[in-house]
Amino acid sequence: MILDVMEENFILVADFSHGRILQIDIVTGEMTKLAVDVRKCSGVGFDTKTSELFYADAVQKNIKSLSVPTLTPALVYETGTWIYFTIICCLTSPTGH
Repeated sequence: MILDVMEENFILVADFSHGRILQIDIVTGEMTKLAVDVRKCSGVGFDTKTSELFYADAVQKNIKSLSVPTLTPALVYETGTWIYFTIICCLTSPTGH
């Protein structure tokens, strides 16, 4: 669940086939399914500075964000078309890149 979100040492995986976003601990390999409303996730990213999760949904044809501290979802962009491949960059605290 979203309450078990790791705060460091993790990677995010967009599981397009199963309509979910997975968070994987890079030390232990433990996998957590994040509780987000997504059908076909085609891209995912995380801003470590703001703790904001960004994800694209090919079926819902949009890009959304979720504030991890408040669990508040927000629509970022309506694409209006099927999103086959979306690359979302992760922003790191030290550089902002």
